[in-house]
Amino acid sequence: MAKKAKRKSKKNNNLMVWVFVALFLLIVISIAVILTLNNSSDPNTNEAFFVSDGSKYVVTSELDGSGEDGEAISAHDVYYYSGDTITDHKAYFEFVDERAAEEALPDYQSLQDNDIKSVEVNGRFIVFVAEPSQYEKITLEQVKQWSSVNSEEE
Repeated sequence: MAKKAKRKSKKNNNLMVWVFVALFLLIVISIAVILTLNNSSDPNTNEAFFVSDGSKYVVTSELDGSGEDGEAISAHDVYYYSGDTITDHKAYFEFVDERAAEEALPDYQSLQDNDIKSVEVNGRFIVFVAEPSQYEKITLEQVKQWSSVNSEEE
């Protein structure tokens, strides 16, 4: 009887070890998936970031800058939304490389005021994050109308 109990106990222990191994592997796989998904929203690793989709509306402007002397080469206004409500607004100023963005950062930080929550470098981009007061009273439809009027003027 005691031998049977020991065999059952060993079987239970082996089963528990395999359960913990399986849980550990699931956690590792989950972390890998989350990291991959987080990197896909990084404009420095994914060119499709600046394409409008079901959660963001993107307005891209080519700038006159050639990238020399710390000039931005393009700007992307990204309006995040839910339904017709704007939930966030970020402006990405694109530079030729990360070094150029870092060198231009002090000039862009000097533009920060009460309407801008933060100004930071993200790879080859300088990102302005707007305060909610700047977008909470406008709708997605208004942004689309404004951007279509501006694109017709160019």
